[in-house]
Amino acid sequence: MIPMIHSKHMNRAALAMLVTLGAVLAGCGKKDAELSAGERVDAAVAEAKSEGQQLGQAAQARLDETRTAVSDAAIMAEVNAKIAQDKELEASKIDVEVRSGAVVLKGTAPTDAAVSRAVALAQGTSGVTSVTSELKIGSS
Repeated sequence: MIPMIHSKHMNRAALAMLVTLGAVLAGCGKKDAELSAGERVDAAVAEAKSEGQQLGQAAQARLDETRTAVSDAAIMAEVNAKIAQDKELEASKIDVEVRSGAVVLKGTAPTDAAVSRAVALAQGTSGVTSVTSELKIGSS
């Protein structure tokens, strides 16, 4: 009988050991699964950051384009106002185009001096990076 009791205790001990080992292994497996989930979260966060940066860069580019457009519109308005207020140019038909600060004058002016005056007025305007004259001499 003693061997049997001893055997029952051994069976219980072995069973307890197997249950503990199973729990440990299950815990290890769970840790690996959590790590994989953590890695997935890290990857998702990295992707979101990357997309956020791309969106931020796109937004900055749009903002820069908007600033340029507003600046170009302001330059065009100021050059047009200067031409309209100038006694030598007020009767001239001069169109002003602006792209990224570069001014192009088109149309007609009465004299070479009037063309030079229109170019000088445009060059003296804040924000202007260059002036190209496509003005022709003639009556408006």
